[in-house]
Amino acid sequence: MWRLASFAALLGVALAAPAAAALEPVDHAPPPPPRVTLISDSVAEALLWHADARDYLGDGLDLRIQGWACRRLVVPGCFAYGGNAPSTLDTIRTLGTELGPLVVIDVGYSDPPDEYAAGFDQVMQALVDAKVQRVIWVTLEEREDPWVQNNAVIRAGPKRWPQLVVADWAPVADAHPDWFVDLAHLNGDGLNGFARFLRPIVLGVIPGCGRACGG
Repeated sequence: MWRLASFAALLGVALAAPAAAALEPVDHAPPPPPRVTLISDSVAEALLWHADARDYLGDGLDLRIQGWACRRLVVPGCFAYGGNAPSTLDTIRTLGTELGPLVVIDVGYSDPPDEYAAGFDQVMQALVDAKVQRVIWVTLEEREDPWVQNNAVIRAGPKRWPQLVVADWAPVADAHPDWFVDLAHLNGDGLNGFARFLRPIVLGVIPGCGRACGG
């Protein structure tokens, strides 16, 4: 009789105990791809119309190409697409934090050297103000003397801006004259070459990217 009473008591305690909390579902969704914004003049803007090169460069990334013919650093460029090209500085200020943590700059073919040197730090400061963590700045093809001078500004930049990485396109471009349709603009092979040149630099500055970004 005692055993039956004890069993009944234990059963009552078990029945009165609260049910175990339901297990929360585990979210296995992959993280969003890293945002990379490329601000360019007409040279890298051509990626918009060359799917192979664009898709190769942007594989595993949220690549946003802000291209406009004749774009300059601080002042508006020439008239194109129904208006004057917005400056790099205005584009940065307009997009703000939508730029994401990594921005690539490929601008300078339409800037005279004195204005380029003066505008370089303004653009870098605007990028820092927009919470951009890393900046990749692409050097220019050097077939014109102003472009050589502008490259000197770019290459000196990391001494003042620790966020800056120089992507030295100039010697690669010089080794492949068959990639060009004129002094600066690229044909299809050149755009593929540009994408192959730039992609490892982009992946190299994104923390923890590598294979996660398709590298």
